[in-house]
This record gives sequence, C-alpha cells and structure tokens, in this order.
Amino acid sequence: MPGAAQDIQSLHGTHPIPPAPASPLPNTTTANNFLTDSIADPLLLDPVQDFTDFVDTMGLSSDWNMFAIPHIENSQQLTPLTIDESSLPSLEATSLEIQRQGRQLSRAHEQPTISPSPRETDDSFGVDEEEPTAYINFGHPLHQCNVTQSQYAALLQNIEQFHAVIPDFVLPSRHALTRFISGYFDGFHNHLPFIHLPTFCLRECAPEFILAIAAVGAQYRFESHIGLSLFDAAKAVSMEQARRRTQRYSEEVVGLRVAKQMDSRPPYSLSEKGKWSRLQTVRALLLLIVFATWDDDPELLREAIGFQTVLAGCLRESTFNEHIDIASVEDWHEWVRMEGDRRIKLVVFCYLTLQAIIYNIPPAILNDEIHLRLPCSSIQWNAKSAGEWSQARRSSGDCQPLFQDALATLLMKCQSPASQTYFASPLGNFVLIHALLQRLFMIQQLAAAADPACVDSLRGQLECALHRWKLGWQRAPESSLDPHNPSGPIPFTSTGFLALAYVRLVCDLGPHRALNTRDPTRIAAALAQLPPVDRSPRLIPALLHSAHAFSIPVKLGVDFVAKSQHFFWSVQQCVCNLECAVFLSRWLHQIGQSKDSYPLSESEQRLLLWTSRIVAEAPVHPYQGQVAARLTNPGTELDTFQLGLRVIQIWAQIFKGNTSWRLVNILGESLEMLALMMQNGSLWTHASGIASGDFTQGRGS
Repeated sequence: MPGAAQDIQSLHGTHPIPPAPASPLPNTTTANNFLTDSIADPLLLDPVQDFTDFVDTMGLSSDWNMFAIPHIENSQQLTPLTIDESSLPSLEATSLEIQRQGRQLSRAHEQPTISPSPRETDDSFGVDEEEPTAYINFGHPLHQCNVTQSQYAALLQNIEQFHAVIPDFVLPSRHALTRFISGYFDGFHNHLPFIHLPTFCLRECAPEFILAIAAVGAQYRFESHIGLSLFDAAKAVSMEQARRRTQRYSEEVVGLRVAKQMDSRPPYSLSEKGKWSRLQTVRALLLLIVFATWDDDPELLREAIGFQTVLAGCLRESTFNEHIDIASVEDWHEWVRMEGDRRIKLVVFCYLTLQAIIYNIPPAILNDEIHLRLPCSSIQWNAKSAGEWSQARRSSGDCQPLFQDALATLLMKCQSPASQTYFASPLGNFVLIHALLQRLFMIQQLAAAADPACVDSLRGQLECALHRWKLGWQRAPESSLDPHNPSGPIPFTSTGFLALAYVRLVCDLGPHRALNTRDPTRIAAALAQLPPVDRSPRLIPALLHSAHAFSIPVKLGVDFVAKSQHFFWSVQQCVCNLECAVFLSRWLHQIGQSKDSYPLSESEQRLLLWTSRIVAEAPVHPYQGQVAARLTNPGTELDTFQLGLRVIQIWAQIFKGNTSWRLVNILGESLEMLALMMQNGSLWTHASGIASGDFTQGRGS
C-alpha cells in the first residue's frame, strides 16, 4: 500500500514499522514458511499493522490509502509488538511472481481443446461429430461447450432409463443444452473447480450429473424456469440412482453371506465402476444443493438440507481416507481421476459446512472425518497435457499436505513452532478456512453451557489459527486478488470467509438472519434483533476486514459491481459481505450511542474516518445529498448513525443489482428494509452492554 508504512509510523509515534524487505516469493518446501515460524500471540499484535501487511500482499491496486489522514491526538496510544516480517514477500516480489505464473498459465491455455473435432467451431450446432467429447475454448473469455447430435442422442437414451421417475420431463433442445452447459463453465465452474476441464468428456458423465450442470448453468443464462425443471429431473434421477445402488449393494452383500461357507473371497468392496458411479451422483447432488441453497424458494432449501444425509452417506461409503503416495503416481489420467475424486469430496465438505454456518444447522461432515490430502496447485490442475502437468508438478513444490496435518498446524499454540513446511494451494486454503469456520461454529454452540474461561481459550486458539492461515495465504505463490489471477476467484472468496470468521469471533450473527425464510421482512426483523457489540480491542480485526470488504465494490464502482457481480463474485462472497455490512453498521450505530460516555480510541477514530471516506466515494441518491455533504465535509463532525445507514444502503444497492441467483436480490431487499428501520429510528435503540471492553487494558481484556 503506497505510503502506508509512513502513515502508520505517524499513528504509532516512536514505534515505526520498517517496511518488509524484498525477498523472492518462496515456492518450494525448503523455503521459510509461516508453518515453521513461532508466531507471536495475535492478541498482542497491532491489528492495524497486521491488517496492512495482509492487504499489501493481495495483488490489488493499493492507491486507496486508509491511513492517509491527519494524525489524531489521543492519550491511549497503541503499542505494537515488534515482529519480524523479513520472511514476508514484498509487494513487488509478489507482483513479479504472479506475472511469471500468469505467463506460464497463459501459455498452457493457448488453443486448448478437449479432444476437439477439427470441424467444430463456436457456431457448429448442426455438425454431428462422433467424437464423444465437448469442445472447451479456453482462448475465448467464455467457455463454449457444443453438444453434438451423438452426445444429445446418448443423453436421451440414458434418461429414458429413468422414465418411471421423470415421466413428464422433456429434455431441452441441443442448442439450449449447449447454452446451459456453457453457462455453467462461464459462471460457476471457477468458483468450485472440481471438474477437470482438459479431460472433461460429456458422454462419460452420468445423466444426473449432466442435468445438474445444465440446471446450474441455466441460472447463469437467466432462464431460471428451465433451470427448475432440470433441477427436478436431476433430483429424481439422483435419488433413483442412489436407490438402485443401495438395492444392488444389499443383494451382493446377501449373496456373499450365503456363499461365505464355500468361498474364501475377500469382503465386499466397491469396484472402480461402482466408485465412479457413486461419485458421479455425489457431483450431481452437490450441484443440486448449490441450486437449492441459492434459490429463493424455501421449499427447495428444505430439500437441499435433506440432501445432506444422502450426500454425506455416499461420501462415507467412498471413504475420506487416502493412503496412496501421490508422488508415485506418474500417469496423468490416473492422477486426474485421483485429484478429481479428492476435490469433489473436499468441496462437498466445504459446502455442507457453509450450509451449517448460513442456516445455523449442525454440519453433516465433521473436520475429524476428513483424512485426505489438500487439493493440488491451480497450475497442475489446469495443465492441458501430460507434459505440461509434469513440468508444473516439478515447479510447484509440495502444496498437498494431509488435511489433518495442515489443520493441526494452524491450531497449534501460538508460540509453538510447526514441524512441516508447505504452501497450501488456493483451493487448499479455501478448504482450511472452512474447517476453521466449522470449529468456530462448534465453539459458539458450546458457549452457552461451557465454562466462559474455556470458551475464551478456544476462541483465542482460533484467533491464532486465523492469523496463521492469513500468513499462509500471503505467502502462497498463487494467492492474489488480482482479477487476472490465473488461480481464479478462489483466493478472493477465501478472504471473504476470513472476514466472516473474524466477524463471527466477536459477533455471532447466525441466529439473527432468518435466511431460511427467504422473506426480506423477516430477515430484516431478525437482523434488527442483533444485540449490542462490545466496544473492545478484539473488534478491530473484524472491523478492518469488514471495512476492506466494503471498500472493494466502492473502489470498482458500485453500479458496475451491482450489474456484473454474477460474472466474478460467488454467492458465498455475498453472504459473507452481508454479515460484514451489518456488523460494521451495528458498530457505527453503537459508536453514536456511546461515544459521549466512552471516548473513541485511536483505532476507532481511524476506522471511522476510513469508513467515511469509502462512503463518500460511493454514488449518492438525491434524497441522500445532505448525508453525503456531511460525510465529505472535513469540518463537520461525523454522524455515525448516518454513516451506518449509508453502509447498509450501499450494500443493498449492490445486492439488488443484476444477478443470476435470486437469493442475492433477497439480501438486497432485506438490507433495504433494514435501512428504512434505521431511518425511522426503530432499530438498535437499546445500548445495554455497549462498552464492556476497555481499550486501556490491552487486547486481551
């Protein structure tokens, strides 16, 4: 962040923070790493310095300087703990490495196809090729998947086998199916990359999986009515597949028991074909859960929650264990199969954990059940040939530790050095932040009945784990928020979950959202019941991340993000931003209620001014002109109530824009109603417990 170090020095007076020296970005297991360092207790670190270090490695343009404000006189000076940041990569080194990787990956993506027919082009809808493949054009911004006549006929034949459960279903035309499958790869695939595009073969997919892909893709083509029909068909076929599989399993087990006295065959185990079939259904069920979770129909949501049992059961039968040494796998196609199976299991774990967090229900798959390796690097996964894969494998180093080892490392005591060195891939970090969120969810469920000292200890451990995760994200070679990041949007989405974790550490919004109702009135009413937040130093990291999340769409352009967010923002990101928005606004509201009795700390004053500058950059509606003038006039005292109102209004405007998932619009409508309640003075009027924290006692108070 240009000039940030200098301005932070003015904040800390005689405690300057030296800039991190340039260092090559580590990309091998021998490099220094946060997992080998003994880190200081994050409760003692200066949150402003820590946050600045994190933002400086994001790969975004950093000309928005949150600290470029006049020095504020305050007797309560923050005393930072000096930490050695010499092993952190500089922004310049990070940018050079990202550019290098971008060039490598762009070369890897030049004219890639999935066994293309030489005559197929983007408009070859009428060409009937016998090659059982789909054509994916990576060179074009949009991924084109042309469904051939033979593929369409094969799908019709496969679906006919399920006529009894979908008697009235009519498969969309070949052109429509092409449009929907392309929509899936354009809009959704990069947010959960469990399909291996270079070897993706449409004819080799189970019918329920194809129907589920098309259902999600229809949402990204704004044809939700057809998407719902495809959803129903995919659901029926998936359930029938699961029923038939269970029946076959029972028959085979009974047969083995009858023959036990005469045959010494080994116990029943799934064949490779059986494992493939089961995981095809798992992939379909995951996409059905995605569809139902983000749709606006509460009945579909209930179905999605019901799918959890079936989905978790299928995965447990496929096992969450991994015993093969990945370094010994030299065949590319065998590696693709293993990595694809690993990814779908871990992505399902993430999504079921997300459902638990969003809807306040028990997670269907627990951290302790996962004994898989983390996903590979994006460069390995995106390699389009065996040769490129081998080269990427040699250069990317070890980023696939076992999930349990990586999680245990994050949860170690703050002063304890770790025993392993590795960098998690973007999807690996995505999995780990979900594991930490699940642990936080469990801690909050125990909070009411457990010893408060024990709960505080667990939360402190988790705060330390989040700090380790953040350092790992910074140092991972593929981590960047740059829109052109070859690793896709996963690193950006992961930082959204990091912000959510920090917010949940100090303010549990889970019981105060009612998102399952899909009713903006009830959601706004639930948010209005959010209790006061304690003004303590522990809030600062959550507030910093919430304000930063707010600054991103304002900096890009509120109207631009509102009308195009479905192209680059996942729905998960919007849900995280909802909590950040409400938390930041609730804090601003509370500041207005308590600042006369409890003067603002220096950190609070800077956060207040930073938020006001962000709000001042956002477009203003005519009826909000006086508010904007008050916020942008440096000679006028800030009105924190109006500032909190504008935060909610701006996020509502973003969420109500052009989006492919109706739930995001519902979030916008809910915030709009919350803003009306704020304007009427009927929101958060009780100030009990508003200042139980004390900035003079240090961060551990």
